[in-house]
Amino acid sequence: MAIADFLPKAKPNEYYLEVSIEKNSNKVSTGQRLPLKFTLIQKLLSFLFQPETSFSDIYGPYPITEEQSLIFAQQIKYDPLFYLGDYNIKTKIYHAEVPVVENNFEVKFE
Repeated sequence: MAIADFLPKAKPNEYYLEVSIEKNSNKVSTGQRLPLKFTLIQKLLSFLFQPETSFSDIYGPYPITEEQSLIFAQQIKYDPLFYLGDYNIKTKIYHAEVPVVENNFEVKFE
């Protein structure tokens, strides 16, 4: 179930911002092809080393008219003892319930 499933019934001029932080892992690339006898091992490793979502939230609604422009920004204050290392930050902007922009950023929390 996606976080967008929890959006309230939005009006046509409303926007939402979704932010997710996932810990990078040393996962096996699913693009690598192993011999057939190792397929089960590759699937197991991919399952075990999936990115771990550390934080996810959705912000809004932001009512925006056609005449307006808006820049979405999010400042993150974090505990360096908990968030340490390489992470992916994923953002989505929804117009009503439809995603219109998606971005991924690699960051290193120190």
